[in-house]
Amino acid sequence: MAILSKVPPQRLVYGYGPDSPLADEEGRVLRADFGDFSVMSVYMPSGSSSLERQDFKMEWLEHFYDYIARLKNDLPPLLISGDFNICHQPIDIHNPKANANSSGFLPEERAWLGQFFDLGLWMLFARSILSPITTPGGATEAGQEPKTWAGALITTPGARKPPQNSKGLSS
Repeated sequence: MAILSKVPPQRLVYGYGPDSPLADEEGRVLRADFGDFSVMSVYMPSGSSSLERQDFKMEWLEHFYDYIARLKNDLPPLLISGDFNICHQPIDIHNPKANANSSGFLPEERAWLGQFFDLGLWMLFARSILSPITTPGGATEAGQEPKTWAGALITTPGARKPPQNSKGLSS
């Protein structure tokens, strides 16, 4: 986890801060406050290795939600970037039907992400990269569905809302 800046932040906060009941022993959250804005780098847990890790992920998400709900009212604009390990919509994942019961696309994770956005957060940047599997000659194999990757940069109210395209995303 890192945040690179030419300007030193006024404050660095590791994890959820000292008030949290859930320690960030895995180093998943880092926030840098710069006066008129803050930047957060997040690496959310994956639950794919075991049911215990999935349970940990859901508990972690609950605490992260509460943390952001408090911060968005106390901080200047907050930019959140990182790896959420959740695909929100079917367009965000390769083969959504086959992955419907996979960690990262479970109904409860998708619902959590919807609630997270309902905090009044804006998705500033989202991009899907389609990369069909190609043959050695470069042609796409017949019937091969492209694989999708999506990335996001999210901000809290207080920042200027960017112009949006027809899908509600800034480009």
